Amino acid sequence: MNRCQQLMSHAWMVRTFIKHSPECEDFPELMGIVRSVFDLSRALETQIENPEKYLLMLRRKLSKFKASVRQFREDATRISDHTNFKMAVQSIEVVTSDLEAILKACPVGPQAPPPVSLPVRLPVGTGETPIRPVAGPVRPETGNQPDRVEVKPASLAPQPQQERQVIDVDWLFEPDVSTGSKAAASRFRIRDWKVVEGCRVIVEDGVVVEVTTQPKGAPKNGRAMLPRLVNAHTHLEFSTLEEPFPAQGEFAGWIRQVVASRQQQSVLPAVSIRRGIEESRQAGVGVIGEIATDGWLEILGETNSASWNAFGSAANSPQMVTNARDLQFVLFAEVLGFSQERQEQTLDRARKLAAGLRPADEKTVRFALSPHAPYTVPLDLLERVVDLSRSMGNVPVAMHLAESLEEIELLEHGSGPLATMLQDFGLWPSGVFGGRSIDDYLDRLQSVACGLIIHGNYLTSAQMDRLQNQPQLSVVWCPRTHAAFGHQPYPLQELMSRGINVALGTDSRASNPDLSLWKEIQFIGRIFPEMSSLQLLELATVNGFMALGYDLETSSECLIPAPMGSLPAWTLIQGEQSSPLSPQVLHKAQIISSG
Repeated sequence: MNRCQQLMSHAWMVRTFIKHSPECEDFPELMGIVRSVFDLSRALETQIENPEKYLLMLRRKLSKFKASVRQFREDATRISDHTNFKMAVQSIEVVTSDLEAILKACPVGPQAPPPVSLPVRLPVGTGETPIRPVAGPVRPETGNQPDRVEVKPASLAPQPQQERQVIDVDWLFEPDVSTGSKAAASRFRIRDWKVVEGCRVIVEDGVVVEVTTQPKGAPKNGRAMLPRLVNAHTHLEFSTLEEPFPAQGEFAGWIRQVVASRQQQSVLPAVSIRRGIEESRQAGVGVIGEIATDGWLEILGETNSASWNAFGSAANSPQMVTNARDLQFVLFAEVLGFSQERQEQTLDRARKLAAGLRPADEKTVRFALSPHAPYTVPLDLLERVVDLSRSMGNVPVAMHLAESLEEIELLEHGSGPLATMLQDFGLWPSGVFGGRSIDDYLDRLQSVACGLIIHGNYLTSAQMDRLQNQPQLSVVWCPRTHAAFGHQPYPLQELMSRGINVALGTDSRASNPDLSLWKEIQFIGRIFPEMSSLQLLELATVNGFMALGYDLETSSECLIPAPMGSLPAWTLIQGEQSSPLSPQVLHKAQIISSG
């Protein structure tokens, strides 16, 4: 035990060096080893009075620590070739190998029981049918509120590669593709979920090798395994903001703050994007719908320029450059402008972004278009974007629409705070506003193959009726951003009752305190307590996947939390062991940690 503590002191020195290095500011993924050393040190210190328990704790924690060390080696080699970083990698690897040697010399702890075979589908309980999501908010048939427990995600990202990992969960939730169907002129939709009780997942060298049942009589642990979440709308370029801009008051006033921030920012957009990616990963997000601006051009420039690392492999994909190899992106190139010059500038940027993505990246990074909003995109520019989408193979198109009453006033009357803002910026376009409506923009968007209406806070009943007959159009709601602006209650029930696909987004740190989609779920659970847990999971997974243009019939493997023979893609949540988790209470979950 004393030798272990000596080794951990060396690890702590590596932690201190990395934490205070300038590179850590630009590459937040380096904080992974900082957190791992801290977590292992503190866990071991709790057992310092009992050598046997100390070694048991070390055995339990070491595989995860080794995985973090391997990731650190990969990250450090890519980030810096300085001798200090090389020595830090060597030091932490020596610590790991010596700790492993100590455990081999002092075997402690029980062996894992052998796996047993798992039926393809298990019922929720004896005599019960599997839980099915419904089209709109429902209450239990009994009319009684179910018992609720407070639960919290224990690790909101798949564990990194390690030799062997055994995860026991009380529940595993997985969309059931076999229940999917495709109505005429509609998209393939999944109608049911597999809900597996008492599940054990075994991972070896980062790959799922077995999904089994837990041993008979295994105690409940309050854990549930879910698919990774889908953030259908965000702006990662603002991810270095410590707190959102004040949103109460005029929407135009908030936009002025955003514009000023862009003009005064001292952090490069690419740095903010990397931080946002890391925060998203830790929050359990697996797919991101990102509004892509200049920072992504810088990232793709790095992608195409350089880059042989010490292992002889080229850092030649967006995932390598951003350290986001386990995430998927749909990059919506932002297009806007009233002048011909500004329009051509943003259209050219969109084409460059598309050109920076190669066919090899298509499975993990997809190109899309985002005509920004009615107050920056005249109808003729929107028509050009729709035509460009068709010419590029019907890529998705996302537009901020019906976001505020000020937007509607500008369109209908050519007046209000947004009109004043455009005049103050010297951008007022003569003859564009007044006598227009949201419907004029819906007329153009309904001709795209896949369209996203971002926000939709003020869609009328007639406009929602239109969307009901346009299954290729989805609405993306950003719940906490909506609340921060004090908008009228969101028409979620009206949208869902019409069968309109509603997905979730976090928007950005300019309007939201963080990028946690799980907290969006928690928020919805509070204001719509009648919604079932599976409805909430659909909003944050399946619906977002469809909204971003993925075909659930052919690409649903991305929503399988523990796919056999592949990398894990789960969100793991932890409830109180005294109150085992049940499907009816997932929407009450609280975040306690990220990993």
